[in-house]
Amino acid sequence: MMKPDYQNWMPKGIVICAVTVFAICLVSTILASLCMMSGSLKTIVLIILILLSIVSAYLSLKAVMMFRAFSYNGKRKLSKEVIDGIGTRISVSNGQKGLDAGCGSGALVIACVRRNPDAGFVGIDRWEKEYVSFNQS
Repeated sequence: MMKPDYQNWMPKGIVICAVTVFAICLVSTILASLCMMSGSLKTIVLIILILLSIVSAYLSLKAVMMFRAFSYNGKRKLSKEVIDGIGTRISVSNGQKGLDAGCGSGALVIACVRRNPDAGFVGIDRWEKEYVSFNQS
């Protein structure tokens, strides 16, 4: 039987992108403040860049927090808790079938099979590069 892999539901690429956008906004703000330009145009540009830096800092922080919360290697194993919690509530009679459309890594299907070993379960999903390692030949 396969072992469920509780994939982090917050992709690392989004976290990296959010932090990069914040860094670009912050550097742009610093460079604009050092610019020799003066007057109301500089003030408007600085206000816009400061606001963008604040918003991007907030989004970066939220992305990092979500990534940590859904980690299955760290202390917070929210994705595992959600899947195991749902799996304990699924009850399928012997011989009946269950379908998980958009199953991702298949962790929920595996949790349901463990709880209902005499039922049949099928998990389907579009196989993208993230799940290539789950492909069984």
